[in-house]
Amino acid sequence: MRKSFALVLILTLTCIFSACSNSADTSTRANLYAEEFAEAREMANDMQLEILADDKITETEMKELATIYTACLREHDISYNMDKYYAVDIASGSGKDAYECQKNSPENVQQLYKMVTTNPTKVEDDELRLQCLIRRKIVPDDLTLEEYKYYREKNSVSQHFEMTDHGTAIITDDYGNRAEVPYEEIQNGDDSYIDIPAYDFGVPKEPVYFPNGVSLNDPRVGSCTIDPSPKAD
Repeated sequence: MRKSFALVLILTLTCIFSACSNSADTSTRANLYAEEFAEAREMANDMQLEILADDKITETEMKELATIYTACLREHDISYNMDKYYAVDIASGSGKDAYECQKNSPENVQQLYKMVTTNPTKVEDDELRLQCLIRRKIVPDDLTLEEYKYYREKNSVSQHFEMTDHGTAIITDDYGNRAEVPYEEIQNGDDSYIDIPAYDFGVPKEPVYFPNGVSLNDPRVGSCTIDPSPKAD
Protein backbone atom coordinates (compact mmCIF):
# COMPACT_ATOMS: atom_id res chain seq x y z
CA MET A 1 0.00 0.00 0.00
CA ARG A 2 2.79 2.41 0.80
CA LYS A 3 4.37 1.84 -2.62
CA SER A 4 1.05 2.49 -4.39
CA PHE A 5 0.51 5.68 -2.40
CA ALA A 6 4.01 6.89 -3.23
CA LEU A 7 3.45 6.20 -6.94
CA VAL A 8 0.16 8.12 -6.95
CA LEU A 9 1.82 11.02 -5.14
CA ILE A 10 4.69 11.15 -7.65
CA LEU A 11 2.29 11.07 -10.61
CA THR A 12 0.12 13.76 -9.03
CA LEU A 13 3.08 16.05 -8.40
CA THR A 14 4.35 15.42 -11.94
CA CYS A 15 0.98 16.43 -13.41
CA ILE A 16 0.84 19.53 -11.22
CA PHE A 17 4.28 20.72 -12.27
CA SER A 18 3.61 19.88 -15.91
CA ALA A 19 0.33 21.83 -15.88
CA CYS A 20 2.07 24.78 -14.28
CA SER A 21 4.72 24.72 -16.99
CA ASN A 22 2.19 24.56 -19.87
CA SER A 23 0.14 27.33 -18.29
CA ALA A 24 3.19 29.56 -18.03
CA ASP A 25 4.10 28.97 -21.69
CA THR A 26 0.56 29.81 -22.83
CA SER A 27 0.44 32.90 -20.65
CA THR A 28 3.79 34.12 -21.93
CA ARG A 29 2.72 33.78 -25.57
CA ALA A 30 -0.60 35.51 -24.88
CA ASN A 31 1.18 38.37 -23.13
CA LEU A 32 3.57 38.81 -26.05
CA TYR A 33 0.68 39.40 -28.46
CA ALA A 34 -1.79 40.99 -26.05
CA GLU A 35 -1.72 44.32 -27.89
CA GLU A 36 -2.28 42.68 -31.28
CA PHE A 37 -5.22 40.66 -29.96
CA ALA A 38 -6.75 43.83 -28.52
CA GLU A 39 -6.38 45.62 -31.88
CA ALA A 40 -7.88 42.65 -33.74
CA ARG A 41 -10.91 42.68 -31.45
CA GLU A 42 -11.58 46.33 -32.35
CA MET A 43 -12.13 45.33 -36.00
CA ALA A 44 -13.79 41.96 -35.41
CA ASN A 45 -17.36 40.86 -36.05
CA ASP A 46 -19.29 38.84 -33.46
CA MET A 47 -17.93 35.46 -34.51
CA GLN A 48 -14.36 36.73 -34.63
CA LEU A 49 -14.77 38.34 -31.19
CA GLU A 50 -15.78 34.98 -29.78
CA ILE A 51 -12.68 33.35 -31.25
CA LEU A 52 -10.35 36.11 -30.04
CA ALA A 53 -11.78 36.19 -26.50
CA ASP A 54 -9.22 33.77 -25.04
CA ASP A 55 -6.20 35.34 -26.84
CA LYS A 56 -5.78 32.20 -28.92
CA ILE A 57 -6.57 31.25 -32.50
CA THR A 58 -6.64 27.55 -33.29
CA GLU A 59 -6.25 26.22 -36.81
CA THR A 60 -9.81 24.88 -36.66
CA GLU A 61 -11.13 28.36 -35.79
CA MET A 62 -9.07 30.01 -38.53
CA LYS A 63 -10.24 27.46 -41.09
CA GLU A 64 -13.87 28.08 -40.13
CA LEU A 65 -13.51 31.85 -40.68
CA ALA A 66 -11.78 31.33 -44.03
CA THR A 67 -14.51 28.89 -45.13
CA ILE A 68 -17.26 31.45 -44.49
CA TYR A 69 -15.37 34.16 -46.42
CA THR A 70 -14.49 31.98 -49.41
CA ALA A 71 -18.08 30.71 -49.61
CA CYS A 72 -19.17 34.33 -50.16
CA LEU A 73 -16.49 34.80 -52.83
CA ARG A 74 -17.64 31.69 -54.67
CA GLU A 75 -21.24 32.86 -54.44
CA HIS A 76 -20.20 36.01 -56.31
CA ASP A 77 -18.06 34.04 -58.81
CA ILE A 78 -14.85 35.69 -57.56
CA SER A 79 -11.60 33.82 -58.14
CA TYR A 80 -9.20 33.51 -55.24
CA ASN A 81 -6.16 31.68 -53.91
CA MET A 82 -5.64 30.63 -50.30
CA ASP A 83 -2.32 29.68 -48.68
CA LYS A 84 -1.65 27.27 -45.80
CA TYR A 85 -2.11 30.06 -43.26
CA TYR A 86 -5.57 30.80 -44.73
CA ALA A 87 -4.59 34.12 -46.31
CA VAL A 88 -7.02 34.77 -49.18
CA ASP A 89 -5.85 36.59 -52.29
CA ILE A 90 -8.73 37.58 -54.57
CA ALA A 91 -8.47 38.35 -58.28
CA SER A 92 -7.78 42.01 -59.06
CA GLY A 93 -10.60 44.03 -60.55
CA SER A 94 -13.31 42.13 -58.64
CA GLY A 95 -14.70 45.49 -57.56
CA LYS A 96 -18.08 45.83 -55.87
CA ASP A 97 -18.75 42.09 -55.69
CA ALA A 98 -15.61 41.60 -53.58
CA TYR A 99 -16.66 44.48 -51.35
CA GLU A 100 -19.90 42.67 -50.57
CA CYS A 101 -17.88 39.92 -48.88
CA GLN A 102 -15.68 42.21 -46.80
CA LYS A 103 -17.92 41.94 -43.73
CA ASN A 104 -16.89 38.27 -43.58
CA SER A 105 -13.22 38.90 -44.31
CA PRO A 106 -11.02 37.29 -41.64
CA GLU A 107 -7.96 39.28 -42.76
CA ASN A 108 -7.14 40.90 -39.40
CA VAL A 109 -7.58 37.58 -37.56
CA GLN A 110 -5.63 35.71 -40.24
CA GLN A 111 -2.66 38.06 -40.03
CA LEU A 112 -2.54 37.60 -36.27
CA TYR A 113 -2.90 33.82 -36.66
CA LYS A 114 0.09 33.73 -38.99
CA MET A 115 2.19 35.93 -36.68
CA VAL A 116 1.56 33.76 -33.63
CA THR A 117 2.05 30.54 -35.61
CA THR A 118 5.27 31.49 -37.41
CA ASN A 119 6.78 33.73 -34.74
CA PRO A 120 5.66 32.54 -31.29
CA THR A 121 8.54 34.31 -29.50
CA LYS A 122 7.80 37.60 -31.34
CA VAL A 123 11.25 38.46 -32.61
CA GLU A 124 11.44 41.11 -35.36
CA ASP A 125 10.73 39.94 -38.90
CA ASP A 126 14.30 40.37 -40.15
CA GLU A 127 15.68 38.31 -37.28
CA LEU A 128 13.13 35.58 -38.00
CA ARG A 129 14.15 35.50 -41.67
CA LEU A 130 17.85 35.43 -40.79
CA GLN A 131 17.29 32.52 -38.39
CA CYS A 132 15.57 30.70 -41.25
CA LEU A 133 18.42 31.36 -43.70
CA ILE A 134 21.04 30.16 -41.21
CA ARG A 135 18.99 27.15 -40.15
CA ARG A 136 18.58 26.08 -43.79
CA LYS A 137 22.32 26.64 -44.50
CA ILE A 138 21.62 29.30 -47.13
CA VAL A 139 23.86 32.01 -45.60
CA PRO A 140 26.95 31.80 -43.36
CA ASP A 141 26.32 31.01 -39.69
CA ASP A 142 28.11 34.19 -38.62
CA LEU A 143 26.02 36.60 -40.74
CA THR A 144 24.80 39.28 -38.32
CA LEU A 145 21.37 40.85 -38.23
CA GLU A 146 22.87 44.25 -39.12
CA GLU A 147 24.59 42.74 -42.17
CA TYR A 148 21.41 41.00 -43.25
CA LYS A 149 19.43 44.24 -43.02
CA TYR A 150 22.10 45.98 -45.11
CA TYR A 151 21.79 43.44 -47.92
CA ARG A 152 17.99 43.51 -47.82
CA GLU A 153 17.93 47.30 -48.03
CA LYS A 154 20.39 47.22 -50.92
CA ASN A 155 18.15 44.77 -52.75
CA SER A 156 14.84 46.57 -52.21
CA VAL A 157 13.00 48.71 -54.75
CA SER A 158 10.03 50.86 -53.71
CA GLN A 159 7.09 51.85 -55.89
CA HIS A 160 5.40 55.23 -55.48
CA PHE A 161 1.87 56.18 -56.54
CA GLU A 162 0.46 59.55 -57.55
CA MET A 163 -3.20 59.95 -58.49
CA THR A 164 -4.17 62.13 -61.45
CA ASP A 165 -7.46 63.95 -61.98
CA HIS A 166 -8.39 61.88 -65.04
CA GLY A 167 -8.76 58.39 -63.58
CA THR A 168 -5.18 57.18 -63.72
CA ALA A 169 -2.30 56.61 -61.31
CA ILE A 170 1.33 57.38 -62.06
CA ILE A 171 3.64 54.66 -60.72
CA THR A 172 7.38 55.24 -60.34
CA ASP A 173 10.15 53.22 -58.73
CA ASP A 174 13.63 53.80 -57.31
CA TYR A 175 15.22 53.14 -60.72
CA GLY A 176 13.33 55.97 -62.40
CA ASN A 177 10.86 53.72 -64.23
CA ARG A 178 7.49 55.35 -64.79
CA ALA A 179 4.08 54.12 -65.89
CA GLU A 180 0.58 55.55 -65.98
CA VAL A 181 -2.21 53.05 -65.37
CA PRO A 182 -5.99 53.35 -65.00
CA TYR A 183 -7.55 52.71 -61.63
CA GLU A 184 -11.06 51.96 -60.48
CA GLU A 185 -12.87 53.75 -57.67
CA ILE A 186 -15.28 51.38 -55.97
CA GLN A 187 -18.29 53.03 -54.33
CA ASN A 188 -20.49 51.15 -51.89
CA GLY A 189 -22.95 53.33 -50.02
CA ASP A 190 -21.00 55.96 -48.12
CA ASP A 191 -17.74 53.99 -48.43
CA SER A 192 -15.29 53.96 -51.31
CA TYR A 193 -11.82 52.66 -52.07
CA ILE A 194 -9.32 52.75 -54.91
CA ASP A 195 -8.36 49.57 -56.79
CA ILE A 196 -4.97 49.93 -58.52
CA PRO A 197 -3.79 46.79 -60.34
CA ALA A 198 -0.29 45.50 -59.56
CA TYR A 199 2.33 46.69 -62.06
CA ASP A 200 5.54 44.99 -63.14
CA PHE A 201 8.02 47.16 -65.01
CA GLY A 202 9.79 44.02 -66.21
CA VAL A 203 13.21 45.58 -65.64
CA PRO A 204 15.63 43.29 -63.76
CA LYS A 205 17.42 44.77 -60.76
CA GLU A 206 21.18 44.63 -60.32
CA PRO A 207 21.79 41.38 -58.43
CA VAL A 208 22.84 41.60 -54.77
CA TYR A 209 24.77 38.74 -53.16
CA PHE A 210 25.40 37.54 -49.61
CA PRO A 211 29.09 37.02 -48.66
CA ASN A 212 28.91 33.33 -49.64
CA GLY A 213 27.76 34.21 -53.18
CA VAL A 214 24.06 33.39 -52.77
CA SER A 215 21.87 35.93 -54.57
CA LEU A 216 19.11 37.64 -52.64
CA ASN A 217 16.90 36.70 -55.61
CA ASP A 218 17.60 33.02 -55.00
CA PRO A 219 14.26 31.19 -54.50
CA ARG A 220 15.61 29.69 -51.27
CA VAL A 221 16.03 33.21 -49.87
CA GLY A 222 12.51 34.05 -50.99
CA SER A 223 11.15 30.98 -49.21
CA CYS A 224 12.46 32.35 -45.89
CA THR A 225 10.73 35.66 -46.61
CA ILE A 226 7.43 33.98 -47.40
CA ASP A 227 7.48 31.50 -44.52
CA PRO A 228 10.46 31.56 -42.12
CA SER A 229 8.83 29.21 -39.64
CA PRO A 230 10.69 25.99 -38.73
CA LYS A 231 7.47 24.19 -39.64
CA ALA A 232 8.18 25.05 -43.28
CA ASP A 233 11.69 23.55 -43.27
